[in-house]
Amino acid sequence: MTSSDFRGTRRVGLCTSSYPARLGLQKMFTDSLHQIGFEVIPCEDGDRRALTTDILLLIGCSNWFSGYEKLLSEYRQERPDVFLWQFEPFPMPGLSEKSLGIGKKIWKCDFEQLPLFWNRLTKRLVLNRHILRDLYRKFLCRRFRKSLSPVQQQAYSDVSSRDIFKTMREGIEAMHRCGSGWCDYIIASTPPRVEFLREKKIDSFYAPSGWHPEWGPPLDRPRDIDVLFIGGLNGPRKRQFQGVRDQLSEKGIDIFVAQGYYGRERTDLLNRSKIVLDIDRLGWELPIMRLVAAMPCGALVITNWMGDPTPFSNDHLIQRRLEDFPEAVAYYLEHERQRQMIAGRAQDFVMGELSLVNVLRRLLVERKSWDGVLLKNVRDGMLST
Repeated sequence: MTSSDFRGTRRVGLCTSSYPARLGLQKMFTDSLHQIGFEVIPCEDGDRRALTTDILLLIGCSNWFSGYEKLLSEYRQERPDVFLWQFEPFPMPGLSEKSLGIGKKIWKCDFEQLPLFWNRLTKRLVLNRHILRDLYRKFLCRRFRKSLSPVQQQAYSDVSSRDIFKTMREGIEAMHRCGSGWCDYIIASTPPRVEFLREKKIDSFYAPSGWHPEWGPPLDRPRDIDVLFIGGLNGPRKRQFQGVRDQLSEKGIDIFVAQGYYGRERTDLLNRSKIVLDIDRLGWELPIMRLVAAMPCGALVITNWMGDPTPFSNDHLIQRRLEDFPEAVAYYLEHERQRQMIAGRAQDFVMGELSLVNVLRRLLVERKSWDGVLLKNVRDGMLST
């Protein structure tokens, strides 16, 4: 299908099956696609019904769709336009060949990558094999950090070995799979992920994960929670959080910690909260899903991400270093009008311009990235060196 044919397309195959059902992505995307006039065909990985659609939209990571990679490689011409929307984080852009080489060893440090026979055999014969794996992975991560430039070392200083492994896995798999021609449009949900892929000569485009009412609509609730933190507290983030909590406790301010909250329970907490803290696990990008959930509920977001806050602007959130969180929290709890003004601007932006309907319309109808760049079909070739 050529881009000139697009305006007549109506059927979209949608595959979000690798994400837990509790996240509700299938419903969000289906509902939003219906609003812009598409018929949606829910598909599992490799479902041949996708070949009858006009567009196939894959949400997740390239290595989650081995079934479609095989199927679509056989149908390079007579197939739908395939959009792969990368929702998971990649390594920091700009890594040297040496650093990326060590990163590949970290990626390979995983028993699940062994052939099934060897995976089962080592599981039976090697006691506590996960301990041995974690020790070797930590050793490789120390080597990786030493190979980095000073700026990169700072970005990775508080990143756990587990997160280094996960980002290496997703990034290296994407390098191997995205350039093979089985998907036509490669989309990434943060600018650094786009940059990482483009460094590897893989044409990719930026589209943020947009808001849908399932993320959490505004509700009429008394704001009886001063400060809320939602998310896991593992690795370095636990230490960072505890430092902030101790300092706020000295000021008589408590943090309500919510772990394992989804759907209505999470939405209710967000609507009762004055401030939501965002502690970024990675030092080179701003994942926005937590922010997209919090802002429509009218809570002010304070984040330790100090770089470009795209797709947000500086007047949608408060950016502070962790050591400055207590002062910022105390200030905005005291100055209610300023807090409400910033939270209100963010709420309007997320529920309007950053809605999932709007993001999908730009991507699938206008064929443009979030920053207005016309999409290029991968079938036209890789980026030139």
